[in-house]
Amino acid sequence: MSEGLKPSSTKQRLSSGLVGGIMGIIAVLSPIALSYDSYGWGGMNSMIIAMMWQLHFNSWGLIFDPTGLIASLPLTFLSIVFVVMMMRLYQGKSTKKRTLLVGFASVLQLEAVFYGTMIFDWMLYPSFNPFSIIIFPIPILLIMGLLIIHFYPPAEGTMWIEEEKTSSWWEKSVEDPAKITEPPKEKAKKSKEPDSPW
Repeated sequence: MSEGLKPSSTKQRLSSGLVGGIMGIIAVLSPIALSYDSYGWGGMNSMIIAMMWQLHFNSWGLIFDPTGLIASLPLTFLSIVFVVMMMRLYQGKSTKKRTLLVGFASVLQLEAVFYGTMIFDWMLYPSFNPFSIIIFPIPILLIMGLLIIHFYPPAEGTMWIEEEKTSSWWEKSVEDPAKITEPPKEKAKKSKEPDSPW
């Protein structure tokens, strides 16, 4: 393993399987967003959205649908990728920086895809209000990932954004001024004038 992925010696290190199990259960069962629909069927409706269930704050109540795990993948697949990245992090195959970038992207995925679709519908039907439904992310999975990394760090180094150990191209192109030595000066060669034939 590289120098930036050394196991932590001061705190207990969790296994990648345990981390994956905890994160996987949270990804599937925990809520991912709160939705407010001012033009829903039967009037105004708010609900909490998860991969396998929805909780409506009207007469519909709780709706549990295991098939939603597959149906919701276009909106939530980065959450699964985040779980995999957490496992790879504790296997020493990834970095905190890459893992957390995927985690933050997973929080914004549902909103980005949903509002992108709504704006496209608005372009086709200008009378449609693309912001009649407001979605607020619930980043429980990301928070749990941050807590696990904080209390059971997989590697030594910077907590939030891990610095890459490799030098940048511009650093490699600039030599250390202290190591630069002037090349030995060549003695000027005296040009020989041709001898006069006289």
